[in-house]
Amino acid sequence: MIELLDVLRILQIIIVVLGGIITYLGFVSYRKHGNRGMLFMSIGFALISIGSSVAGFLFEFVGFTLLEAVVISALANCIGFALLVYSIYGTK
Repeated sequence: MIELLDVLRILQIIIVVLGGIITYLGFVSYRKHGNRGMLFMSIGFALISIGSSVAGFLFEFVGFTLLEAVVISALANCIGFALLVYSIYGTK
């Protein structure tokens, strides 16, 4: 029987892989076309993707409390989404 914690770990791996693909494709587009918006989009998706996984790592292996780990994840998400907004509106 699959436990809920195992499902969470699998979902985190999927998030990192998909986020890595989006980050890579955005960076390749930035290198090809020189569009700075794609660079900021790539960095934003990287932060969003990695932020949740880092929080889980800090909680499980480093000894952070759940609240501390969630705050770190939320901070990474906020910065990542801010970069996404900047990539859309701020790089014209």
